[in-house]
Amino acid sequence: MIDFSCEENYPKEYVKYERMKISELIKRYVVLSYKVEQLEQQREKVIALIKEGRFVEALLELDGK
Repeated sequence: MIDFSCEENYPKEYVKYERMKISELIKRYVVLSYKVEQLEQQREKVIALIKEGRFVEALLELDGK
């Protein structure tokens, strides 16, 4: 990773681009974290349905219906 503490060593456009990339990575991380949380909740729900013997409902939950 670039050390921005000495930005004068880099062209301004380069620093701007690198910061933009970092910002985009953070946004993607947040989105992926949210999706992982949703999948974990869906997994728990499907496991509960299977334990109750409600297999069709579990399959529908996995299909997103």
